[in-house]
Amino acid sequence: MVNITCLGNAGHPEGKVIIWKQTSIADSRVELGKSSYTDTKTEYCITDAYVTVSYSISKFDDGAFFGCTAQNKFTPEDSVPSRKIGPLNIFCTYTCINALSYNSYMY
Repeated sequence: MVNITCLGNAGHPEGKVIIWKQTSIADSRVELGKSSYTDTKTEYCITDAYVTVSYSISKFDDGAFFGCTAQNKFTPEDSVPSRKIGPLNIFCTYTCINALSYNSYMY
């Protein structure tokens, strides 16, 4: 079990952050968790949002990407800013112990 945390600047007006997974064989992302919309603003009227999910990594996550997306009501669906980690390389024996390597980059 791993905890995945996403803290992001969700912009102004208020926004949310979403944690997602995309497998190596799927074209779409699967939402694992999201923050509620928040109106807690910093001194510059920027909204920070936060979410943590617990996830059990398995051998089926080999090659998967995990990511965090910040979004508000004005963010176009096709150009949502994200940070993603992966692809994961999962090494298993009888039971899956952990994910041993990944690459992280922003797009």
